[in-house]
Amino acid sequence: MNNDIKQALSEGRIMLLLGAGSSFGSLTQTRKQVPLGEELAKILAEQAQLPYSGETLSRVYSACRPILGERIHTILDSYFRNCTPSKEYNTLSKFVFARIYTLNIDDAFEKALDRNSKQHLYIRSRNEKVSPPDQLFHKLDYIKLNGDVKKPNEGYIFSPQEYGAASAKPPLWYKELGSDFFNYKFLFIGSKLDEPLFYHQIERYRGATQSEEQRSYVITPSASPIDIASLKSSNIEHISATLSDFVSWLESEFPTPLTPVQTLKRSRPEYNVSADDDEEKYMRIFKEVVPINRACLQIMNERDSGNPIRNFFKGFKPTWKDIIDKVPAELENTRIIYEEIYSLLKNQEYSNINLYCIFGSAGSGKTTLAKQIALKISEHNTPVYYVENINANLKDLINELEKKSPQKYLVFIERIADSAQIIGEILSEQKLMKGIFVGTESKQIWSYRAKEYFESTRYKTKDISLINRSDARKILTKIRQYGNWTRLERMTPSERIKELVTNSRKQLLIGLMETTLGEGFYQIIRRDFQNIPTESHKALLALSGIASYQRTNAHETTLTRALQHLNLNANVSELVKQMDGILFYKNGNVETRHYAYVEKIFDQFLDTQYIYNILEAYITSFTVYEYPIVKHVIKSEAAIYKSLVNSKNLRKLLKGDKEKTLSLYNKFEKDLENEGLYLMQYGIALRDFGMYPEAYEKLKTANEAYPNSPQIEHAFAQLKIIIALQSESSTEAFRLFGEAEEILSRLDGGKVKVIDGYPLVALSEGHIAIARKFLSEVEAKKLAAYYHDKIKKMYNNDYSGDTRIEETSEMLFKYATTGILTKGLEVQIAERVFK
Repeated sequence: MNNDIKQALSEGRIMLLLGAGSSFGSLTQTRKQVPLGEELAKILAEQAQLPYSGETLSRVYSACRPILGERIHTILDSYFRNCTPSKEYNTLSKFVFARIYTLNIDDAFEKALDRNSKQHLYIRSRNEKVSPPDQLFHKLDYIKLNGDVKKPNEGYIFSPQEYGAASAKPPLWYKELGSDFFNYKFLFIGSKLDEPLFYHQIERYRGATQSEEQRSYVITPSASPIDIASLKSSNIEHISATLSDFVSWLESEFPTPLTPVQTLKRSRPEYNVSADDDEEKYMRIFKEVVPINRACLQIMNERDSGNPIRNFFKGFKPTWKDIIDKVPAELENTRIIYEEIYSLLKNQEYSNINLYCIFGSAGSGKTTLAKQIALKISEHNTPVYYVENINANLKDLINELEKKSPQKYLVFIERIADSAQIIGEILSEQKLMKGIFVGTESKQIWSYRAKEYFESTRYKTKDISLINRSDARKILTKIRQYGNWTRLERMTPSERIKELVTNSRKQLLIGLMETTLGEGFYQIIRRDFQNIPTESHKALLALSGIASYQRTNAHETTLTRALQHLNLNANVSELVKQMDGILFYKNGNVETRHYAYVEKIFDQFLDTQYIYNILEAYITSFTVYEYPIVKHVIKSEAAIYKSLVNSKNLRKLLKGDKEKTLSLYNKFEKDLENEGLYLMQYGIALRDFGMYPEAYEKLKTANEAYPNSPQIEHAFAQLKIIIALQSESSTEAFRLFGEAEEILSRLDGGKVKVIDGYPLVALSEGHIAIARKFLSEVEAKKLAAYYHDKIKKMYNNDYSGDTRIEETSEMLFKYATTGILTKGLEVQIAERVFK
């Protein structure tokens, strides 16, 4: 044993693979030694009444299986079920591991884990859907690669024929094992590693990624020189020892095994925080939250900030190191917003304000300003916390801060619209009494996705889209210090200011890049794009760009699967290194240069067939998860998956190409047949292309499969109204509308917002359209007055913040009193003319 193993174990970078020899010392239900390879071969041969002459277990099993038939399950059950774990297993199970794979079918070690492990145990079969590794080490996947005695119907992998079948169609967890081998340090215990499937997956992954595996170790009592040399070719070092020796070493190096929380702290220094009670819960709550103070920020593991020319001036968002080093200029808006937020904290006059929102277009400097203010206020003894992505559990966070904070505090949240509903609930339920949220957002996105959740009297806003000449001078000073100054050196001071201010009228990000490089934004991106070295790099940029569209970072796991599907180099971290300045890698996530940059690439440089292939690969990478997929991945991955199957998003990315959009949905009809979100979006896509009968069948199937989904019911009801409006038969039209009315009235009680609006909006607009077509304008106006009155009562005559309801109420009143009608969504769709 050595310090390499000790360090990896303490940081949670060890995965185990257990072979038959590791079960030595464990007992069967009759208190006898669990039979290992040769002993089991003798037992099977004897039961099949075949002479045994030292053949391998795989050959004996292959010969005996047809003879013994179903009896083989009873035999295996008697030796491998209800086992008693060995002393070594009981000790080993107390330690924290990233994952544990086993080639054994017995239940000895899982019993030890269940009894002793501080992690929550999840036993996986080789063909089960894959789950992402738990970065907090709370969950432990124990994967039974060759079968489980408790699940005989799933079969075993013992014989050459079974190995062959598994090689032809590798089980999902065998594929994952190949990936894990290159990303973690493995300890192989009790196995001589003569598993063909294992090496098959290693070579498959190596071929796809050109990766170099980490140093791993195999622990067996002995190995021949040829075996040792063979292992070295896969960077596996042989350690001559038994499991008992290894366990004794563990006990001497770690007298008290580390807990999952201690392991996390050692692996991620930025999580090295303390709490007075329930430390594990505290770590879970603060997983996606950065407590703002210089000491914490100095030790954060961030992407490289660049030196001496900082990446910030190449178009990347600022790192905390950039903020601490004062790389970005402190602009006039920074000072104004700092003073306003500081007043909210100190002045009782503003005690009703609990949200401050900073508006600006993409690339206007919202994140930079927010981080500058967060650090500045934290230095005035005010607790400040920064949330950079949507994975954070805001309700638990606020609950904890309200209990523990003796004073007012700030919570900064980027892209606040993504969390608007949750924040709105926190505020309406009066869970936030001491804190103030500070959010950044595009003004347009705020208007249609966030504003409705907040009372207008409870928040303040500030738009930072434009800079002035004073700001330009400060920015130029910073460019001279940290940016590319070569071109600007040749200009006069007034020329520099004029150029920066003029270029920044589009976006501050674009202004900075165009001013320092002397090229238009389009030319800068075209040059970068033309210099992309290989198809693998190009595909990684496109895949990561799709995540950027959802304002989140892409995850290495799904990116790897997508690149493998495209038969490209899938070594994500190495590819990113070769795209410095366009992509960055951090903690298994890939960050693109900027949303505005990515948008230009998709609009100008990628054709629809290429985007189609990228989308197909990315969707495929999610099909390995259990259904519903959004419930089995983290929030940021769920957001990416939702976008990948979203009809509106696909039509945008594929530039409205009907054939390609529907072909993409059709490709996954089998793989995602049990995925409600996919079925619904497929139906909506068919609807939006005017294929109403096909859309009806798809949404009907989705509604029958998921009868309690308000989103699917709402979409189905909308389609019924659209088809009713297209019908020339009043009988059919009123029958369909009646069915839609029943659904929408039932949903309406909860004021549920789904798809394109509220049930009451769809119901009122649809009912008026039906009445106008089949009854009369008089009847339609009466209905408008009725629905206007209903909305007025439901919302107590207060629609502030709810743009869609406010617009509908105004439309209904206007039509009821003047006869002037603005047509609703369902009517607009029904009246479309399709080529």
